[in-house]
Amino acid sequence: MSLSTTQINRLGDRLREESVVEADLRQLDDYRRQFAAASAEVERVLREEFGHRPTALEAKSTIRAKLRRESTRLSTMHDIAGCRVVVQDRGAQRARGWPRAAVCRGQVHRQSVEAEDGHWVEIQVRTELEHLWAQLCELVADKVGLEFKYGAGRPDLRAWMNGLSETVDGIERGEAVAAGIKMFPLPDSPHIEPNREHFTQTLNGLVVLLPKLEE
Repeated sequence: MSLSTTQINRLGDRLREESVVEADLRQLDDYRRQFAAASAEVERVLREEFGHRPTALEAKSTIRAKLRRESTRLSTMHDIAGCRVVVQDRGAQRARGWPRAAVCRGQVHRQSVEAEDGHWVEIQVRTELEHLWAQLCELVADKVGLEFKYGAGRPDLRAWMNGLSETVDGIERGEAVAAGIKMFPLPDSPHIEPNREHFTQTLNGLVVLLPKLEE
């Protein structure tokens, strides 16, 4: 059964609360399922017409976190459904026609598209380095709490992740990146060689290693 805009926004208000009843989570699942056809069509177009390999985004916890951080209404969110595409570098990320080209004969909105049935689907486009950094951030958040992804948490870990992010950005921009970022947020940690090949290898290693470490 489709929900009215008022019902959707009231659900969003309840999802902002610290404690949420199971019935509201089920209703959120029902609402998200309304986007399934649009999401499947966007993924099909990305595969067949653009040659990408999209992966679906897990959205439930992200939706709740966004509602709690921002004043947005659930009925106006464009990332209820979404998929991710990983490309080699910023050149591929910003290639002519991507992501500005019409997808599913819909209207592009930033990195979101409106499918023919009127549902919006987010397309998240990351470079390989950005994706590795984001995976690492997720793993750190798994250890220290979800709020880490949104700017909270231990200052030393935040400074380390920000340093990694700045290095990724510098490499993607093709700028000379000064050495100095540490492999771990520890005083005696070795430094990482700031070029694409070595940085990719290091981030890959950290993504594999971090789940095995104690908090």
